[in-house]
Parts: sequence; C-alpha cells; structure tokens
Amino acid sequence: MNNIKAIFVDIDNTIFDHLKKHKYDERSIKALNNLYDKGVKIIICSARPIYSLREFGVLNRIKYSGVIASNGAVRVYNNEWFDKYVFPKKELKEIVDVCKKHKLCIELVTFDDRFYVTQKTKEVDYHHKIFFEIDAKFEQYNFQEVISMLLFADRSVDPILNKEMPKTIHMFRFSEYGLDVLSKSHSKGEAVISMLNKMGINKEEALAFGDDYQDISMFEQVGTGVALGNAKDELKNIAQFVTKPVYHHGVYKFIKKAKLLR
Repeated sequence: MNNIKAIFVDIDNTIFDHLKKHKYDERSIKALNNLYDKGVKIIICSARPIYSLREFGVLNRIKYSGVIASNGAVRVYNNEWFDKYVFPKKELKEIVDVCKKHKLCIELVTFDDRFYVTQKTKEVDYHHKIFFEIDAKFEQYNFQEVISMLLFADRSVDPILNKEMPKTIHMFRFSEYGLDVLSKSHSKGEAVISMLNKMGINKEEALAFGDDYQDISMFEQVGTGVALGNAKDELKNIAQFVTKPVYHHGVYKFIKKAKLLR
C-alpha cells in the first residue's frame, strides 16, 4: 500500500463523531495532515455543501488538496472550481411546490449560501440537535443557482415524497429528520472519477474512508475502500478493509496499521 497518492475522506461519523463523543477525531486529523505534508493528496468528500464545511470548521482543520461537496455536485481542486451541477429551474419549482403543499421545510443550497424557502418546522430543530449546523435564514427564491437541497421531514412522509417528487431526482435519507435532495446525474463516485482525472492519479493509487450509503459509489471508484467500524453494513460488505469506529480513532488506526506514515 506504499503507492497511495490520494485519500478521499468523508467527514460526518468518519472524522467527526456524532455518535458518542460529539467532537472531531483530532488524532485522525493529525494523521491525515501528516500524510498531506508528505505529498499525499487529501480530498474532503462530503454530503455537506461548501458553506457547511466552512462553518463546521472542516476547512480550517484538515489540510486538503481538493473538496468534493454536496455529494459530488461541486468539485474544487487547488481552491478552484472545476466542475459543478445546478438544478434545472423547472425541477426546482416542482420540488418546492411539493414541500409547500405538505408544509415541509426545505433548504436550498447555492455555492456560497443557503436559505429556507418554506417555513421552518420542528423537524429542523430535531435535525440540528444531531448534526451541528448554524440555522439558515428564510428568503424568497430569486432564481439563484441551486446545487443541492436539504429537506427536513420524518419518515412518515416518505411515501408521499416518493410518489410526488420529480422522478429525475434522488432523495437520500441520512437521518430520522433529514433528506438530501440530489440530482440522479451526480454522486460521490462520479466526482471521484473527475477528481482523479484532474490530478492525473490512477484508481489503484487512491484510498477512501467512509461510513454511509453515499460512500458506496466513492468506494467503487478507488483501489482501496476503508469502512469505519460504525459504517452501514452495505458499505462494509464492499470495503477492502474495516477499521475501528470513529469514536475509537478509526482513520488513524488504519493509517498506522497500513504503515502509510513511514
């Protein structure tokens, strides 16, 4: 495993522990930063938008060469945008109309901002107790370029959403009160391919750390996928390795065991 030139790393429950300690895994961050200093490309690969990674402190803690944000909708390398996805206006209106009809709160995410376009509900507060976020503001949609959306709703409305939402989108439920609303045309895996091409690095020279369903496509596009001990079984089943959970410094433990920091 001495040929690893790039590491793609998820954040929530991979580097930040929402499960037990509710804090960053500083030991794993230090190991990643040491690898960066030795010339390994560190790519932050998250469902979070850029604004959220910035507000959450990720971009100030981890030394990185690139960022894949909003589950692949945005790609940044050497602090320059090189690819992005924007929701079509017609599709966007259909999504918001469904949310207004059923009194659901939805947050629209642009490249440098986020805002609610429907009234805030109790599910927003429930969600923010689990995932630490700064509350967004409410404003009217004014034809901004939207790259992703966050829908706040419990599981009781899933049948309604599956029936009424546009078939051109993908909804991923990542918590009891939160769903990522994404285009079917992008994913972490597809973004990993474009990032590797941008860097001139082969798939076999790339490694990824993750814990959730969205990371499946990421693992499929790297030579080595490492699932955290707290990861979903579906991800563990396709991973080459399973390390300790985030609250037991899983990323650090694997880096040490694999002797990546010689």
